[in-house]
Amino acid sequence: MNKAYKLIFAVFVFFFSVVLLTSIPSVSSNDTLKINTFLVYEDSTSATSKTVTQGDSFNVVMVAYGHGEALQYEKLDLVGSATIFKEYVSGDKINTYTWLYTKTYTVNSGILVPGTYTLRFTARTVNGNEEYSDLQLTILPKTNPIVCGNGIKEGTEQCDYGSSNGQVCNPLYGSSCQYCSTQCKLITLKGPYCGDGTCSNGETCDSCPTDCGVCPDNIKPVVNIINPINTTYTSHRTNLTFSVYDDNLKSCTYKLNDVPQANVLSLKNGVNIITGITSVMGINTWTVTCVDYSGNVGSDSVTFTVKKGCTSCCGDGICDPSAGETCSTCPYDCGVCPKECTTCKDSKPLDDRYYTPTGKVTIVHDDSDDLPNKQEKSLKANKTPLIALILIAGILILLILVIIIRLTRR
Repeated sequence: MNKAYKLIFAVFVFFFSVVLLTSIPSVSSNDTLKINTFLVYEDSTSATSKTVTQGDSFNVVMVAYGHGEALQYEKLDLVGSATIFKEYVSGDKINTYTWLYTKTYTVNSGILVPGTYTLRFTARTVNGNEEYSDLQLTILPKTNPIVCGNGIKEGTEQCDYGSSNGQVCNPLYGSSCQYCSTQCKLITLKGPYCGDGTCSNGETCDSCPTDCGVCPDNIKPVVNIINPINTTYTSHRTNLTFSVYDDNLKSCTYKLNDVPQANVLSLKNGVNIITGITSVMGINTWTVTCVDYSGNVGSDSVTFTVKKGCTSCCGDGICDPSAGETCSTCPYDCGVCPKECTTCKDSKPLDDRYYTPTGKVTIVHDDSDDLPNKQEKSLKANKTPLIALILIAGILILLILVIIIRLTRR
C-alpha cells in the first residue's frame, strides 16, 4: 500500500469513526450499554459479503467503542475454524466515558482453504462485557494461470489463435472482418464504406455524395414554348404557354419582341401560362429564358406572323398600290405621308417615298437609275430661294447705311 493510499484510508477511518461515534449516544457509567463493535470491508463498506480467489488479499476495518469501561482485547475469527488476529488494546479515551479502538487488518486468503466462512470481530471490556460483528466470506479455488498464445481459449479469453494472434485482417469495401489480438481479444475491423468520410474505392459524387460531395449541377433547364407556334395567325395572340423542367429551378423571364423582359410570376416546374399579353401586326418573336440556382440557363423562342384575315387589305402588313393602298389611304401598311407633302401626285409623296412610323423609308417606284439626278435637282431647287433672300437682305442693309450716312452729314 503506497503512502497516498494509506493517507486516504486513514482519513476514511477517522471520518468513519466520527460518524459511528456521533451515531451512538453518550452514556454515563450507570448506563447498561457497555460496548459497540463494527466490522466492514475496506473497499466496500456497505457490503456484507465478499468473494475472493484463494491467494487474494483484502482489508477489513474493525471499530469498537467502550462505554464507561476500557477495552481489554480485540480479535478476528473465522467462526468455527480459527482465530486470524488478536491483540490486547484498551483503546483511545476520547471523552470521559468512551474508549475508541480502530484497526485495519489485511487478510491473506492463501492460508485458508476454499469455502464459505463467517468473519467475526469480537471486542471485550475490562469488566467482561463482549460484543461482536460478522461478515460473510467466500474463497474460490485457485485456478491455473491463463496463457494467451497457447492456442487454447481459456478463462476470460475471447480467442486464442496461437501464433496467428495479432495478425490484422483486411476487410473488403462495405464489409468487416475479425482477428485475435496479442491479448486474446477479438478485434473487429470495418472496411471502407460510403459514409466513412473518405471519398475512395471507386466512390463518386453520384454513388456516394456523403463522402465525395454533391455532384455539380451542369444541366440547364429544359424550356419549350407550346403556344403560339411558328405559323401565320389572322388574329392577335394574347397568351403564352410554355413548359420548364429543372430540379434546381430558380426563375424564368419572357420577352415579347423589343419590349423589355418580364419575370414569370407563380413559376412552377411543368406547364406555365402567361395571359394578358398582345402580339403586334406582322412578325413577332417571343422568348422564354429560365435559370437554375447553379447558374445554368435554358431558353426557347418562337417567331410567328399576325395579319388580317383578308388579302390585299389595309392592315395586312403589305403596301399594295394595286389595291389603292397609299400613305394617305393606308398609312399602317404604306407608312405615314411626309408632313411637307400637302398635295401628293397620284396620292403619293412628291419624292416618291413613303415614311413608315418607325422612320424606315419604303421605295414605291423603282427609279434607282434616275435617283442621283433627282437628288441633285432637288438640292439645287432648295438652294435657289435661299440665295435670293440673302441678296435682297444685303441690298436693304446697304440702302439703310447710305441713308444713315447722308443724314449725319447734314
